[in-house]
Amino acid sequence: MTSPPSFAAWNTRGFNSPDKTLCCKDLVKKFNLDLLFILETRISLANSTNNWFLSTHSIFPHEGSYDNFNCASPGRIWIKWNSLKVTFKPLVTSSQLIHGLIFSNLNNNFYVTVVYAANSMEDRKALWKDIYDIANSISMPWIILGDFNCCRHSNEKAGGSLLHNSKIMDFHNFIFKTGVHDLSSVGHFFTWYNQRADNPIHIKLDRMLVNDAWLDSYPNSFYIVEDPLISDHSPIILQQEATPLNKRRFQFKNYWTLNPDFWNELISIFSQRYHSSPIHSFYQKLKTLKLIIKSKTWSSSNSIKRDIDELTQSQSSIISQLQTCPLDQDLNLALTDINHKLAERNANWTDWIIQRAKAKWLSSGEDDLKFLYSRINVRHNINLIKVISTNSGTFSSKSEISNAIIQHF
Repeated sequence: MTSPPSFAAWNTRGFNSPDKTLCCKDLVKKFNLDLLFILETRISLANSTNNWFLSTHSIFPHEGSYDNFNCASPGRIWIKWNSLKVTFKPLVTSSQLIHGLIFSNLNNNFYVTVVYAANSMEDRKALWKDIYDIANSISMPWIILGDFNCCRHSNEKAGGSLLHNSKIMDFHNFIFKTGVHDLSSVGHFFTWYNQRADNPIHIKLDRMLVNDAWLDSYPNSFYIVEDPLISDHSPIILQQEATPLNKRRFQFKNYWTLNPDFWNELISIFSQRYHSSPIHSFYQKLKTLKLIIKSKTWSSSNSIKRDIDELTQSQSSIISQLQTCPLDQDLNLALTDINHKLAERNANWTDWIIQRAKAKWLSSGEDDLKFLYSRINVRHNINLIKVISTNSGTFSSKSEISNAIIQHF
């Protein structure tokens, strides 16, 4: 399974001061980033063409960059990347977004739309329409990230005035119409703080949204919400699980039940006794049966095809001999036996083709079922434990997470 280039988006609330540049460099170094999407840069158009300013505000040693400063004053979005590893090709630019195609050395190409939404609800409606128009032409993996300046659910805001449905409905409608989903995240829940102790407000304004093709290509991806440091926004950093799950699944073939060897193995395994709980015993027996079946030559559908080819050749040979000796008893008995076996193998092959066709139809045959499988992918992405923190530290690998949970209980 391939991994996308590592990147992050951060509303730095200005990017003129040296400390903001230093913090961005530290973020790139800490997470080994290939791209950084800097939001609310507040950089003037004059500075964007000043070579001294550009050199002192570079993030990568071999830096490529693109911005929307011609569409917004002061500047809002500045994209920087390591040109030795990735290339960014801009396709659509406006005052609230930059959309383009990411090329990497590993050929993990995908679309990215970085957003810095306006404060005005009416202006954001124009942004939603622009992204929806972009969505109509996309079939590759696609990620939308940045500061959306609004949230999705009432629990994503703490403090301040109550969040009415009218303020979040447009955002919900945009997400539904565009066919994207929230990518799962770890770290902090809220991404923005108003810096007021007397009337504190915390909101989840920054997020990553992905389409179905992204979840198919990078099902174990997620993002981290880091500490805000010098900004009132937290940076969001894309991550890929270090040990991805194996997508190959074990599929029970119905025709196995017609094979006596299958029943012999099943009876042999389930007659064994395990000194454990009933559910654990049942699990171990199923696991053992699965391993034994996978080791058998008859478990593969290719074996049926081989048998059919061999039997067909034998049938043809015997029929040719019968043309000169039509009453030969041995030849007729052999032909009868071959015809019987050939009918069985063809029945098994037909049964497997129908079973496989049903499985493919269920996964991609109907629009409503496609939506169902999309929701299954989203749930898998959200429910998967990527990182766990305890008093002993933070753990991200499967073995470390398992040990931390076991130690806790």
